Amino acid sequence: MFKTRATTDVSSGQHTYRRQNYAKYETHLNLDGLEFPLAVKDIAKFEAQNPTIAIHCIAADSKDKSFSILYLSPRVHQRDHTLTLLLLDDERHSKNHHYVFVKNLSRSQQIRTPFTRMSQLSASLFV
Repeated sequence: MFKTRATTDVSSGQHTYRRQNYAKYETHLNLDGLEFPLAVKDIAKFEAQNPTIAIHCIAADSKDKSFSILYLSPRVHQRDHTLTLLLLDDERHSKNHHYVFVKNLSRSQQIRTPFTRMSQLSASLFV
C-alpha cells in the first residue's frame, strides 16, 4: 500500500480514494531495490530514488491517545510533493501494517479524544 499512497498526492485530483485515478502514476516512481511492504527505515531510500516526493510518517499511540513521528523528511522544503502517511499496525501480527494517506493533518489533531476508536481515526484522516 505504500506505493499506492505515495502516488496519491502526485495525482491530487478529485476522488483520490479511487485507485484507478492514481494507478497510472505508480509507473513514475523509482522502486528499484525496495521491498514491500516498505519498512519505515527504508523511507529515506525511497525519497532518494524519487526526488520530487518528501514523506512524513506518523503512528497512532492508542495508549496515550496521541501520535508519534516515525519519520520526518529532512527534504520537505526542497520537494514538489509532501505526503503524510499514518502507519497502522496489527497488534496481533507484528509484520502486518498498512499506510493511510493523511489528507488533512490538522483534522487528525482535532479528533483526538479518549472516545475515538482507531477505525474512526483512520477513516476520518483520509477524508
